[in-house]
Amino acid sequence: MNAIARKLRSGESKTIGVIVSDITNLFHGEIITAIQKVAIDNGYTVIFGTSSEDETTEKELIDLLKSNMLQGLIIVPTHQSINNIRPLEHLPIVEVDRLSGLDSSDQVLISNYESMKLATNYLISQGHKNILYCTGDLAITTFDERLNGFQSAIAEAESDIAHEVLLVKDTGKLQARTSSEVINNLTGKKRPSAIIAANDFIGEGVISAIYKCGLAVPDDISFLMFDDPRWASFFPTPLTVIKQPAYQLGLTAAELLISRIENKEKGSKRVKRLTADLIVRQSVAKIG
Repeated sequence: MNAIARKLRSGESKTIGVIVSDITNLFHGEIITAIQKVAIDNGYTVIFGTSSEDETTEKELIDLLKSNMLQGLIIVPTHQSINNIRPLEHLPIVEVDRLSGLDSSDQVLISNYESMKLATNYLISQGHKNILYCTGDLAITTFDERLNGFQSAIAEAESDIAHEVLLVKDTGKLQARTSSEVINNLTGKKRPSAIIAANDFIGEGVISAIYKCGLAVPDDISFLMFDDPRWASFFPTPLTVIKQPAYQLGLTAAELLISRIENKEKGSKRVKRLTADLIVRQSVAKIG
């Protein structure tokens, strides 16, 4: 109670809000863990919420946070967040992983374009000339940036690379939808030699489809995925992945936000892009 009274007297709540799109996701879990550590170390209380990729839920969470003497917000936005976030524009805001389109917020992002380009070039270097790329909603900036990286690598390849982009519409069952559409792709025509999944949820669907078709990784088809969930390294054939520094994302975002709050900084927005690493395991075969 004394701590609350001190906050009220000072006019500063030392409370920050954190909204992610899926609190059960390991990637977001690591971000939250890092934010919480920095917040506690600096004497801040954190109110967490998950939007479940739903802009209405996100708006309700933001409305709730507005009533809690909030001093700042860290958010992994949905693709229609800008109008939800705008009422908090007078506060320090840090967007993590994705962009809402709000001009004033600080941003902590992954080098999605460069990382996917690197991964695609790795597949090409292993002799793959027919690649299926599976992605989600391109209104989400991470998916859009990764697709651009893939397409750039294909365009710059020294030899012609047959490729197809499979856009999976998220109906709330991304894994099942991906599996169904990949099965349709793998049957009845020339099979790609490799598949890239733009995130781990899509990756689960791709792996399911491969095995439902009676195929094996990498003997029949190679596989590479953006994200490194725990199961990827324990899979019977450990998967080659692009590993994102999720904990560092959260750490950087929290440090940025608290710096803004403590120093009452009003300068131009800051953008930090962290590097994701290509982790080569055993799911990509060398051809030729």
